[in-house]
Amino acid sequence: NQSQSQSQSQNQNQSQNQNQSQSQNQNQSQNQNQSQSQNQSQSQSQSQNQSQSQSQSQNQSQKQEAGSRKQEAGSRKQEAGSRKQSEIRTETETETETETETVTTVAPPRTAPASPRRTSAARGAGFPHMRIRPWTAVVVAALILLVGCDHATKYAAESHLRDSSPKPLINNAVSLEYHQNHGVAFNNERILPASARKPLIFGIGILAISILTVAIYRRRGTTNVETAALILVAGGALGNLLDRLARGYVVDFVHVEHWPVFNMADVWLAVGAALLLVAAFRSRNHAGTTPTGPTPRAA
Repeated sequence: NQSQSQSQSQNQNQSQNQNQSQSQNQNQSQNQNQSQSQNQSQSQSQSQNQSQSQSQSQNQSQKQEAGSRKQEAGSRKQEAGSRKQSEIRTETETETETETETVTTVAPPRTAPASPRRTSAARGAGFPHMRIRPWTAVVVAALILLVGCDHATKYAAESHLRDSSPKPLINNAVSLEYHQNHGVAFNNERILPASARKPLIFGIGILAISILTVAIYRRRGTTNVETAALILVAGGALGNLLDRLARGYVVDFVHVEHWPVFNMADVWLAVGAALLLVAAFRSRNHAGTTPTGPTPRAA
């Protein structure tokens, strides 16, 4: 009986141990389930956070794109406004120019006496404007006269002074001597290299005449000192260039003491350059003395 009771007690202990182990296993499984559920909830929360951050970044990028588009539209509007303002300014300037031209061309009233001296403004502005066709005819006639006078004196020098001795004038300070100038004005061809002397001279002459033609054309209709100076310089350059093309050299026949031999075309060039300097000096003085005020606007 004792052995049976002991065996029964052992069996009971074993069953209790088994029950305890089963309860422990159940607790462990419950803990594992709880940890899995927590991990799942954490992963879900992380995925939600990531999706929210992505949506926020997309919203920010969309906002930035919209802002850049607005800025581009604003810049385009500003450019259009500036263009309109520049067009309005050009229109007002042209209108003021036309108004000033009409004011200058209008004759003064009979009651007002004409002043014997011109003011500084009239000196800077020059004479009134002319119509285009008469002005063109005057310019062409002046160029023909200058070139014709130059070539007539060159022909006379070549026919009368070529094989004769120098003819002194004005107390031997000025003499008439025949020279053939294969270089530039006043025989200053020494500054150019010998191999490229002729092409450079022709190229410089053609370039100078083209620049002078453009400058005279820009001043079409005006009859001031600058226009006269440009016509003189163009006549001198054209006379020497035609002489070089026809003869291969330029005829010089006037010799002043202590000065190289020259011709009438060189005289036109020198006088025109001096007049340009005088006109520039006068315009600078006029710009410094006249008071600056608000520019008139066309109505």
